Amino acid sequence: MHNTMPWHWEQDQQTAFETLCNAMCDKPVLQQPDFTKPFFVLTDASVYGVGAILLQEGESALQTPHKKPKLHPVAYYSAMFTKTKCNYDIYDRELLAIIKAITHWRPYLIWTEKPFTIYTDHTNLLYWKSPCKLNSRTAHWHLELQDYHFTLEHVPGKTHMAADTLSRPPGSDEGKHDNQQIMMLPEVTFIWIADADSDRSLENMITNCQNQCASTMKEWESTYPIESIEMQSLPFWKDTTRQHLVIPPNNSLK
Repeated sequence: MHNTMPWHWEQDQQTAFETLCNAMCDKPVLQQPDFTKPFFVLTDASVYGVGAILLQEGESALQTPHKKPKLHPVAYYSAMFTKTKCNYDIYDRELLAIIKAITHWRPYLIWTEKPFTIYTDHTNLLYWKSPCKLNSRTAHWHLELQDYHFTLEHVPGKTHMAADTLSRPPGSDEGKHDNQQIMMLPEVTFIWIADADSDRSLENMITNCQNQCASTMKEWESTYPIESIEMQSLPFWKDTTRQHLVIPPNNSLK
C-alpha cells in the first residue's frame, strides 16, 4: 500500500482478514507431522524477537518425484526476546533463535532417526564453527544442542521472508528507545569523602547547624565545658576537654 492511498477498513476488510487468519491454521496450509519424513526448520532472529517455521515435504512431492520436494508448514513459532536478550550480540541472538525454535518443537525433533535441516539466512552463525571459549550461557546452549541430530544450511534472505516476518510481529516493542538516558552509577551509590573545608564535609554541616542554634550553644557555654572559637567565616563550638565539635540539638544532623 502506498502512502498516498487512503486507509479504508470496514466489515468487508475485517471479514477477509479473519478468513485469511483461519486459512493459515487450517489444511492445506498446515499439515500433521509425519515422523517417517525428515523435518526442516526455518529460523530467523531480529533485534527483539525470533521467528521459526517447522516444515516437511508436502503431498505434492510424491506426485512429482523428479522435482525438488516442496516443503509444507507444520507449525509456526514467534516469540519476543526479553530486554536482557535484546542486548545480546548478533552471534548469540542468531544461535538463540535456533535454540528457542528446536526446544519449542522438542517433541518432534528430539532423537530423530534422520537429521533435520535448519535453514538460516545469516552467515553470522559461521562464527560458531571456530573453536572459542564459551561462557556459562553459551555452554548451556552447547549442552542443549547435543540432544539433536541436525544440519545447517544457508539460504538467501529473499527466500526467508516468512521466518523474518514472524520475528517482527506488528505492535511489538522494537526496542528503539532501549538503553537511553540510563545512569550507570546513580549519585546515591557514592559515599562522599570530603576535606574539612568542603561544603559537603561533616565538619561544615555541624558548624552550620551550630550557628543555626547559636542561642542554645551560648547557653551551653555556661553549663558545659565548651567554648566558642571565632573564625572569619563562622564561629564554631568545641569541647574543651576532648577538642571535639559539639553536636547541636538538630534532629536532621543526628
